Amino acid sequence: MFSKKTKNQMQEGFYENILENTHNGIWVTNKDDVIIYVNNGMEVIAGISRDLIKGKNVLRDFPEETIREFSNYYLKAKQTLSKVQYEATVTTPAKRKTVQDGWLIPITDENEFNGMICSIQDITNRRKAEDELKTRTEELNKLNKVFVGRELRMVELKKEIVELKKSQKV
Repeated sequence: MFSKKTKNQMQEGFYENILENTHNGIWVTNKDDVIIYVNNGMEVIAGISRDLIKGKNVLRDFPEETIREFSNYYLKAKQTLSKVQYEATVTTPAKRKTVQDGWLIPITDENEFNGMICSIQDITNRRKAEDELKTRTEELNKLNKVFVGRELRMVELKKEIVELKKSQKV
């Protein structure tokens, strides 16, 4: 039989394996908003090594535009001690502008803020595809109005011609 410690170690390894192998980014802060854990997915999204992300304060050590957009979500989760879903335009540490969404989940200890878990999904390509689809749909709607309008005008002209021919026969 396994000892209790061995079971706990196996469980920790199991969860760590899940965190390290997910495609989404995950980072964890301490109570001072300093990043203490970064998974492999976050390295891919950020475009830099996790060692360059660890130790950064999420409210001070990132580009101003990123902090301006992201901090409101972070502070809301921190103050309410409730999970918060976010979507923000973020400039990654590798200087790539992305659209990211995910969840901010406060870590509490006796109902006090003790850190944050943040999940991150890069949805930049999805947003671009949605914007492109919206643009194409608007273009098709404009073309449809032109063609339908022309078709309706042709129907009206045909009716007028028929009426004109009838009136000439009388």
